[in-house]
Formats: sequence, structure tokens, C-alpha cells
Amino acid sequence: MQLWIDYMEEDHWIINTFCKQVMLNKQCGFLYYHKKVFLLVFVLVFILTNVVLKNRIGDMEQENIFNKSKRFSEHQISTTQSVNDVINLQIQNNNRTYGNFKERSKLPWQRVKGTSIQLYSAYYDNRFAKPFIRILGFQEKRQNYSSTLHCWIVYDNGESSCQKVFQVTPINLSPLRYTQLEDFFYKCEVKGDGLPVYVGLTANETAGCNKQENILKVENNFKNISQNPNNFSKEFCVCVEGPIYGRIPPRKLIETLEMYRVLGVEKVLIYNEDISGDLMPILKEYVNEGYVELLNWNIRKYKPRRRKLHYYGQSLLINDCLYRIMWETRYIAFLDLDEFIIPRVGDTFQELIQNISSPGTAGYRFMNAFYTPNNNSDVHAYKQEIFTNTKRGALYTDMRRSKHIVQANKVEHNGVHFPYVFTNGYRYKNITSDYALLHHLKGADSSQNKQNKLAPVDNTALKYRERLEPAVQAQFRKHNIVPI
Repeated sequence: MQLWIDYMEEDHWIINTFCKQVMLNKQCGFLYYHKKVFLLVFVLVFILTNVVLKNRIGDMEQENIFNKSKRFSEHQISTTQSVNDVINLQIQNNNRTYGNFKERSKLPWQRVKGTSIQLYSAYYDNRFAKPFIRILGFQEKRQNYSSTLHCWIVYDNGESSCQKVFQVTPINLSPLRYTQLEDFFYKCEVKGDGLPVYVGLTANETAGCNKQENILKVENNFKNISQNPNNFSKEFCVCVEGPIYGRIPPRKLIETLEMYRVLGVEKVLIYNEDISGDLMPILKEYVNEGYVELLNWNIRKYKPRRRKLHYYGQSLLINDCLYRIMWETRYIAFLDLDEFIIPRVGDTFQELIQNISSPGTAGYRFMNAFYTPNNNSDVHAYKQEIFTNTKRGALYTDMRRSKHIVQANKVEHNGVHFPYVFTNGYRYKNITSDYALLHHLKGADSSQNKQNKLAPVDNTALKYRERLEPAVQAQFRKHNIVPI
């Protein structure tokens, strides 16, 4: 800044311009006398203005995400149109053709105009007496739109309906005080005879559903969900509990995914917030194989600036993952990339469930322990972190930091550490360390490692060594990662 001021002082071009254009050559002597002060103030005002403009431009860019090239909020949409007309609707504006509803519904986040609400997904749920659509999104915590929100539903038989949202429910039942944003379920009653295929929300109380600004594809819209609830293509899947962003070592990702596979997992869902470039080729291979489903999250682009949402919408993500594969898999484990539920009885999740299941139980909550590097024993021959991190910290017997496995279609509302609400009176139970334990891996520089100096050694995970090491080394060779 000082260099800039020195440069401007040489020609006094800013002071000359200011005198002529703003002060009309009056009292310019005062400015020349106090030129350093004036120039410093000028620079500070310039920087402040620049920051304000950048924020405004950022807000305008966010607005354009919803209004540019796929905008149709200003176009009247008749609620009596057939579903084929609606799905194939093309909007002509300035001789340009914009995306139809099918393309619009693929956007990761969609705003409800006139509100702070951002919508991510919608799911049909007919497990109850009255079927309804559950929409997942977030909004400003202190704002209440429940009295003005309307659902516009398009059905597969060509009908459509418009009615008020009948319930708005917070997703995180333990809301945090420091957050200004909160995630919600917005529930829309299904009134048509057909199956819902698209849904949108509007907060325009007077216009009702005549102007629709967003559209979401309704997932899980099967006719016979309640009649045939056990036709699953998979037994066990994993939902990674937080969006992935930043620098994650490729070795770590491969070791985690291959360890899940050893435990009997058939599919892993990962939400991409901002994955580093060196991970994408690895993930692409897993996606092509059908083992990983990679979903676009990117919530930081859509939430308002200077507004906090706990861990990038973790609670919303967990419930989206639950509903997304609820009818594809019988069981879902909710874990982070550095967490593994290690059975003490049996080796796989399937064997574990067989040993701990009981009538009326649809959720299993596992005790957490931090595992840190064991430098006091001969671990140099082991290559994976789950084998070298064998110093086990204190057990969280109060079930804090626990993670869980659920029978997916028996859960209505899921939490980070345990299921909140089940259907039909089902419940969860806490599993003792005799049956399984949550191995939560932490590095040498972690605070847990300092606490674990005198911790006991737990070598339970070593039983997987012969299966895990060859699988990991094969992936390393495939992706030109130097084998350990």
C-alpha cells in the first residue's frame, strides 16, 4: 500500500482529478497539504468498495445459477398441462432455447424465490397411511415460511396438483447455536391418482402454483413399495457421512474403500464438495465399476455468504443418502472415511448382524474408540493405517461419537450418531465392545495420540491383513501409486 501511495504522490493525478471533478477546484490546497492522509483514505475506501462489489457480484452469480440459461420462473406454467407437455416444455426467449424440466431437475441446488430456501432432492414415501413427498433443503434458521409454501406436483398420468406444504420439520434434532442456517424436511401430500414424477415449491401465496421457479425429480416413486419391501439388490452399503473436500491422500481413499469391501460392503456413496484433482481418476474407476456413487454436493456455492451451516449440511446429506438407496440396499452403515466398524464376532457386516439382530430392532449403534499409531511394537511390516494404528484409546461407553448401521427402509429420520425416528415402532440398540467396535483412526500429530501414550494395543483388525493388502496394492499399481 505504501508503494502505491508513493507512486500516486509523484504525479498527484488522483488529487488533481478529485479537485476538478468533485470539489470544482475549491480548497485543493488543503488536499495537497494533507495529501498522504487523503491518499491513504482514498486507498482504504477503494479497497472497501472493491470488497462490497465482489460480494454483490458473488450474490448476483449465485442468482444467475438459477436464472441464467435454465430460467423459467417468469413464464406462466399451467397446472392443467399434461405431464408430457411439462417434461418436454421448451422455453423460448430471445431466440434461444433453454433447458426443459428434466434438465432443470438435475441442478444440485434450487432456490425458492423470495425466500432463503435451497432445495436439494425429493423422495416419495408411501410407508404411511397417507403417501407424501419429502423434500430436503436448508434455509435461514429464524425464518418461517410454513404458512406460505405451496407444493406443485406433476403425476405420471398427466395430472398435477397444488396445495400447501403440510409440515416443515428440522432435520437436525440437536440444532447448534452458532449456525444461522438449518436443514429441513418440507412435506407435500400426494393427492393425485398417479405417481408423482416432479415437484416444486413456491412461497408466492397469492399466485399459488401459477409461477413455478424450481423443479425436482421425485425419487423412489415406485407403486408397490409397501407391498414388496424386501426386494433389495444389495445387502450392505456405506454412506460417507460428510461431504468430501480438500486434500485427501489417494492412498487413504483406496485403503478405506478396499477395507469397506473386505467388510462386505457392495456400494459406497460419496458426496463431492470439492475433491482434489488427483482423487478423481481413482473415483472414476470405482464409479465405472459400480462400487462408488459420486454425487455433486457443492453446497458452499449455494449457501449465503457469512452464513454457517453445520459441517456443510451434514444432517441433510445423511438423510438424502438414506432415502436415495433405501430401496436398493437392506442395510446402510453411516461412517466417515477414517472410521471402520470392526466385528469381534465374525468378519463381515453380514456375519455381525446375524449375531446381534433381535426382533423389533432396525438399528445398531457402535461404541467409538480412537486408534493411533503404535510406535512401540513391530508394525513396520504392516502397510495400511488400520494395521499400524493399534493403540486403542478409552472406550466411549456413553456412546458419544458412536456410528451406526440401520435397516434402511425402517428408518424415517436419521442422525449423525444414531437414528432419530423409526417406522412401525422399530428401535435401535447399543452394541457392546464384545461384538464390535468403531475404530476411529487418528494420526501421530493428533491430540488423541498424545492421550494414547499408555493405551493398550488392540490387534483385532490384523485378521484382515491377508485380504486387504493385496487389494490395496493392486489399486496402487493400477493408478501408478508407488507400492509401499
